[in-house]
Order: sequence, then C-alpha cells, then structure tokens
Amino acid sequence: MLDFKITNLDKFVVHHVGNKGKGDGLIFSENQKDLSNINPHLVGLINRSFVDEKFNFYFESDLDLNPVYRFVKKIFNSKDSFHDQTKNISRFLYEQSTHASIKPGELCFSYIEKCTYNGNVTDCLVIFKSENKENILNIRNNEDGIFLEPISGIGLNKIEKGCLVINLESEKGYAVYLVNNLLNNNIKYWNDDFLHICQESNSYLYTKNYLNMVCKTVDNVYSDNQVKKIDVLTKTLDYFESNNNFNKLDFIDYLADSSIDLALNENSSNYFESNIADFKISKNAIKKQKKAVRKSIKLDDNFEIFINKNQNLIEQGIDSKGKFYKIYYQND
Repeated sequence: MLDFKITNLDKFVVHHVGNKGKGDGLIFSENQKDLSNINPHLVGLINRSFVDEKFNFYFESDLDLNPVYRFVKKIFNSKDSFHDQTKNISRFLYEQSTHASIKPGELCFSYIEKCTYNGNVTDCLVIFKSENKENILNIRNNEDGIFLEPISGIGLNKIEKGCLVINLESEKGYAVYLVNNLLNNNIKYWNDDFLHICQESNSYLYTKNYLNMVCKTVDNVYSDNQVKKIDVLTKTLDYFESNNNFNKLDFIDYLADSSIDLALNENSSNYFESNIADFKISKNAIKKQKKAVRKSIKLDDNFEIFINKNQNLIEQGIDSKGKFYKIYYQND
C-alpha cells in the first residue's frame, strides 16, 4: 500500500490547456497566494487519489531528454522556479494535445515542501488536469431571502488525470504515482506522450522489450507467410497472458519453432545487455503490446481476413491464377 500523506499545500497554480489540434490556446495564471480556503479540500483529494504502483520518468536514450522530468527536476532544485516550470510543463502538454478526443481543461500544480513517504519526509509535486466540470447549486443569500443558482467547477470526488512525483531517486526518474483511471485505462497522451513513464521494476521494460523482439523476429522469419506469423504471435501473447513469470526455455518449448528459437538468440543482444532468461511478466506491458499485434491478413483493397483462434483452418498457396487462401469453417 502506498505510504503517503500531506497536510498542507505550499504553492498552487492553475493554467488552462486547450486542444492544439482544434486551435485552442493556453491561459497562464499567477500563483494563488491565499491557499487557506482550498487547502483542506485539496489535501484530502490528493491524499486519497494515488494508486500503489510505482513508475519512473524515462527516455529511451537519455533520461534528461524527457521534458517533464527536466522541468520537474528544476522545481525540486529551486522551488522559486515553480511558476516558470509549470508554464513550461503546460506548454509541453499543449503540444501533445492534438487528438480530436482530447478535451481542454484546467491543469493544476501543487508543490508540497513536506510530505511523508515510506517513512521519509521530503517534498513532492502534484500535477492534475480537470476536463469535466461538475455542476452544483450554490446557495445565495440576499435581502429577499435564500436562492439557488447553478455553478460549475472542479469536482472533489476524484482526480481524472494526475500524477504525484516524489523528490527521491532523481537519477532513476523519481518515484511517480498515477490516479486509478490512468492506471486502468492507460491514457496514451498523458502516460506516454506527456509524462513518458514506465513501471519502476525491470519487469515492465523486460516484458516490453522481449515482446518487441519477438514481434520483429517473427516479421523477419515469416515475412512471406502471414498465417504462420499470426499463429506464432498469438501463441506468444497466450504465453505471456497465462504466466506470471517468463522462462526462456519454457517459452521456446511452448512455441516449438526452431526457426524462431535460432533468430531470438541472435537478436537478444540488440535488446538486452545480457541474455535475459527469466523475469516477472508485466501485465501492463502486455496490454500495450497486444494492441500493436495484427491478427488479420490484408490481401488488397477488397479483402481482409481476420483470424481469431484456429490458424489450422486456413491454408496458403499459389496456383496458375496467383496467390490464394483456402478457408475451412463449420456451421454451428
């Protein structure tokens, strides 16, 4: 369970980030000076919002090339830079907000000088975005009595998109935690394009890299045999989804494909510093990779064959008319 608690906000600012693809803009604000009214509400919201699955900022070639990591690091190195760096982070999120489905919203930043985290006292940064406003009826008093009027604002039940960054282990990309919605649904533009984070344990990277290696290997080995390619990739995903731990010998036995076995041994040095034979399987890495695995054969502009389970019911061949696929099926 995540051992984290704050009691007070030290700095807070809200900027508006629109959808760049739709021509929206950015609106910057100054730091909110009086936090007394919002402090108890936001402290409670932050304390209960983040899930116990640790991530790190990362970048494939050099961690310092991760923009959000670089801006956050400047805040932790000098809290006086908080306002300038929140504007930089907002600009970067704006650049990633190009898809038509991304909603504009208020991007909120809170810097906390003292938080308790796993028995340590350190500082932290909270970033969250509110895209869907809640409507409430406000009670208004005047000389004629009590009246209700509708107003909209940021809800206090949950954070839609947000991260908590703990100022520890900066060389590893800090300790980063997400809200439950981002963990379950993997909002790509926030997790990948904006934050660019990965799970702290090597299991995520090992799973991701091994699946990438298998996919590229299968593409090369069976470039002319789409049926066999889909068969091997389907078996690979079945193995990773049904096991908690990866064992290379078990995996090779499961595939029972000597061509793939030989090619994987040749390619492993390109993906791993050593010949990794065992690691814990990350289910989140599988979810991301699964979306990239194609289970269909595109013949031309007219035909595309989708294969769900049994690849033995389709045969590939060539005759005088050209390439063909023969499909067997059973009526239920």
